[in-house]
Amino acid sequence: MPASQRDVASGAEDGRARRDHRWLPSVSVIVPMLDAERVVESCLEAVLSQTFPEERTEVIFVDNGSRDGTCEIIQRSPVIFVEEHGNKSPYAARNAGIAVARGDVVALTDVSCAPARDWLERGVAALEERRADLVGGRIEFVLPPNPTVGELVDALLNVDVEESITNHRACMTGNLFVRRELFDRLGLFEADLRSGGDIRWTRRATDAGFRLVYSADAVVAYPARPLGPLLRKLFRVGRGVPRVWSGFGMSHRRMWMSALRGLLPTPPARLAERIRRRAIPEMHRRTPQIWMALWLCKAVRAGGCVRGLLDRGSEPGLQPRPGSRPDR
Repeated sequence: MPASQRDVASGAEDGRARRDHRWLPSVSVIVPMLDAERVVESCLEAVLSQTFPEERTEVIFVDNGSRDGTCEIIQRSPVIFVEEHGNKSPYAARNAGIAVARGDVVALTDVSCAPARDWLERGVAALEERRADLVGGRIEFVLPPNPTVGELVDALLNVDVEESITNHRACMTGNLFVRRELFDRLGLFEADLRSGGDIRWTRRATDAGFRLVYSADAVVAYPARPLGPLLRKLFRVGRGVPRVWSGFGMSHRRMWMSALRGLLPTPPARLAERIRRRAIPEMHRRTPQIWMALWLCKAVRAGGCVRGLLDRGSEPGLQPRPGSRPDR
């Protein structure tokens, strides 16, 4: 085919592709941030380099009260900048982003994550092809060449999206796609929570009959934490767990039993299965160290749960919901 005809054919194909884009849902990417100067540029570059059509995408970064140079970096970028300083909570920040979002689909990730280039394309495809209302994507932990035991435990212990969806019908906002209409029907995240609000909201959605599926193809990368920052996070997460449990209809007594069981070490067989699923060779070589560090992490998280239970006391929200199953 002569060059001129190839150009015409290519132009026609481009035109058809542009017309086809009109039938794709529009997407609003929402990223909350707080003092994220070290990581925000990596996340920003990743969300602005997506293979999903640019004209069907808007990117919203929501600042939750940063005091470093985070906001200056974002304000120089071609994204929508929103501030939420009234409530120091990532869920309040996400709510502020959702309030201005215009997309048919809301795609949520964290500022410390770097989505793969086809993240939006894969997540939207899973929504459409599997007729889902929500999609949780895969979170891949990024390890340095010589990872510490804390980083290995973080990659082993946390953010197993597939397990959360399969066993709990809930998902984390580090990699979550939601049809916008669900927020209109169910309301927004609980803005006063520091952790666990995503699990509570997505479980409420699945309890209401909305379909949540897992996509291994929609991937974001997440840097593993050293042991110190990991322990601080686990205590904070543990402290918020009783409120999540209350949404599942657990009684006060059962919550205490679950918190105290968290002090027990992980059985070796279960640890071996976790390591097999993660498929990180370094973990096999350092299994004894990982087992000890994992026990410490579980104990710290359990301590956070106990603190959360003591904070709440006999608050009515700790009682089972009407119609929930009694303890066994």
